[in-house]
Amino acid sequence: MARVALIVTGSVEKAGLAASLQRAFPGTEFETQQVDSFTSSRVGSRPSGTSLPGVVDKLARALVAAVEPGRNGTPPDLAIAVDDLELVNLDQPGIVVEEFRKAVDRHVNEHDWNEPRRSRARDRLRARASFHLMVPMIEAYFFASSVSLAAAGVIDGSTSIPDGDPEAFAATDPVYLGASPGQDPSRWPNSSNWAKAGREGHPKWYLQYLLEPTSYRETKQGLAALKATHWRSIVAKQASQLCFARSLLSDLARGLDLPEGTISGDVHPSTSGVGRVLRNI
Repeated sequence: MARVALIVTGSVEKAGLAASLQRAFPGTEFETQQVDSFTSSRVGSRPSGTSLPGVVDKLARALVAAVEPGRNGTPPDLAIAVDDLELVNLDQPGIVVEEFRKAVDRHVNEHDWNEPRRSRARDRLRARASFHLMVPMIEAYFFASSVSLAAAGVIDGSTSIPDGDPEAFAATDPVYLGASPGQDPSRWPNSSNWAKAGREGHPKWYLQYLLEPTSYRETKQGLAALKATHWRSIVAKQASQLCFARSLLSDLARGLDLPEGTISGDVHPSTSGVGRVLRNI
């Protein structure tokens, strides 16, 4: 059985991404570890004199360690780091990808390995390791299917799915967009969690609104929705949408030596190339 190591940055992904992807790729063993995200603030915009290393390097180190575990470890067949792009970086996925690629390269260069082991690590990274993005965050994909929303507890998910690509999430619900914090506390006791500026593009906040008066919990409602998400089904609905998700699925299919065309449709160029450092970047 093929082994895939997932290095994730969110509680929902840690709890349920392995099981969710295993449904799409039966016969594959997925194992998960969680490290900190580096995309919660604007990547590439830090003032002079500050450095991104230390944030992005945690994720890079975990990915390198997965494929180069040392004398007593057994590397998986594939290792995939997954982070949310987040709204603050929605316009610059290429910059986010480049920061991560540089971090991996930097870690390999600075590690206290001899040259044969350093060379082996580079070969393994290009053959086995990838970096992918959930856009803008994992909750966006729940809006690709009323089944996922129903699993989260949304009563009528079919009427709650905004038009367009979930990876370009844009809520148009006028009640949601017009509410103010603290308004109607008997109906919306958690409105301070979602009645915020920029809510139209925030799938997690819209999900929180739809679940009122219940509080949204990532490892409860989020986990239930993720486990109900049929990845192959949602990417098959529209070949020109969900390109980042399809990049991940296509990369997995190739890495697992599945027949070409197993996952069809458009992929995103930021995470689907022939990589210089990793498999895809």
